Amino acid sequence: MHWYDAKCKRVLSNKMVLAHLLKATMHEFAKIEPEIIARRYIEGTPGEENDCKNIRGLRNERDSPNQNPSFFDIIFYVLLPGSKQIIPIFINVEAQTDYTPGYDLRNRAVFYAACMLADQKGSVFEKDNYDNLCKVCSIWVCPEPPKP
Repeated sequence: MHWYDAKCKRVLSNKMVLAHLLKATMHEFAKIEPEIIARRYIEGTPGEENDCKNIRGLRNERDSPNQNPSFFDIIFYVLLPGSKQIIPIFINVEAQTDYTPGYDLRNRAVFYAACMLADQKGSVFEKDNYDNLCKVCSIWVCPEPPKP
């Protein structure tokens, strides 16, 4: 399945694909056209437009003390619409085809979001200034999920 994972990551790194996902899943982007989301908000700078077709992305490996590292499929930031300053929202997008890996996938989604929050200490905010935490979102793309 390595080839499938690589192809999913390539498709999901396209800004227009991500823009449609953001519009469909996040209320902050619900009223904004995907073309504008892709140009202004995905890895953007306030007041500037970026016509790059694919994201650069953030580091997708997370080292865990005394554990195996965690790997995100796609991790990137978007700017909060309507803000004049850089207020990032960190987004993780996962393509998932194994629906019974031996644990509840929802628990893994919560874990990934918690990791993105924890990783902000020392990079987004210093010391114990938790008021500066940025929003995180984990979006899971699940083709052909099992029927309930």
